[in-house]
Amino acid sequence: MKTIAFTLVFSLCAVALVHSQTVKELDNTAQGWSGGICCISGANYIFNIEFSGFNNEPIPDTIWVGGQDIPLVITDSALDGMTANARRFRMGKTIKFQFAVGISHNEKSEGLPGYEEYKPKPAPIQFTGVALISYHEKGSPQRQYYVVKKVRELEYQNYP
Repeated sequence: MKTIAFTLVFSLCAVALVHSQTVKELDNTAQGWSGGICCISGANYIFNIEFSGFNNEPIPDTIWVGGQDIPLVITDSALDGMTANARRFRMGKTIKFQFAVGISHNEKSEGLPGYEEYKPKPAPIQFTGVALISYHEKGSPQRQYYVVKKVRELEYQNYP
């Protein structure tokens, strides 16, 4: 009887390992900047995230970074770079996404007539990290979240 129970538990664990879903950070970067027009500053981010083991394709839709929510527009082609901020690379059951997003702030515009401050949607969950990615599996409305924990800081850029 113990042998049957052990075999059953071992089999279930093996199935869970084979079908485990993982989300993994690859190389993420952040680069702060200022300049161009007076009093404007911001940061550009590139997040490389790998999804594997999903039965249905994961579809990221929003990223929260720097207190701002940024909708993700996904493409499979480098030719859509002007309209998309996310690229998808498929390799079997593994899908890699590259999100290129930026935030900016214009101190000089505040308080001027007609100035409307952007009011971002708050993140749906509390998180500690660099960014929060919202995604769902194709065919499912259930949201899932991944917290990006680290980025590699690139040299700060000052533009004339």
